Amino acid sequence: MLGNTSGLNEKDSCFELTEGKFNADDWKKDILSGRVIVVAVDGSPASDGAFSWTLTNLIKHSKGINNKLALVHCISPDVTEGDRATAEALLQQHVDLAKQANIGDFPLRAFLIKGDVRN
Repeated sequence: MLGNTSGLNEKDSCFELTEGKFNADDWKKDILSGRVIVVAVDGSPASDGAFSWTLTNLIKHSKGINNKLALVHCISPDVTEGDRATAEALLQQHVDLAKQANIGDFPLRAFLIKGDVRN
C-alpha cells in the first residue's frame, strides 16, 4: 500500500511510506515508460558511493533513455518518531543532492519502507 506522508515537500518530490510488500502492478507504469533505477540509502559509505556512482554513471550518461530514480530506505515496524524523522531527513538529503547534481531533469521518488529489511 503506497501513501503520501509528511516529511518531504510534495512539490519537490514524491515521498511515500510503504508498509508490507511492493505490489508489482504499482511499478508497471514506470517500467513500461523507461528505466527505473533503485538505490538503497542508509547513510553508510557504501550506500553513499552507490548513490554517487548511479548519478554519475547511470543518470548523467544515459542519453535518450527515460530514467527514473527511486531512493529507498527501510525502517523497523516499531520505529520511534525520532528514528523515523532521522530516516526522512536522510532521504531528503539524498533527494537534495540528486537535484543539486546538475545532471538534468529526471523523475525522482523517495520511499520509506516500513518492515523487516530481510523481507
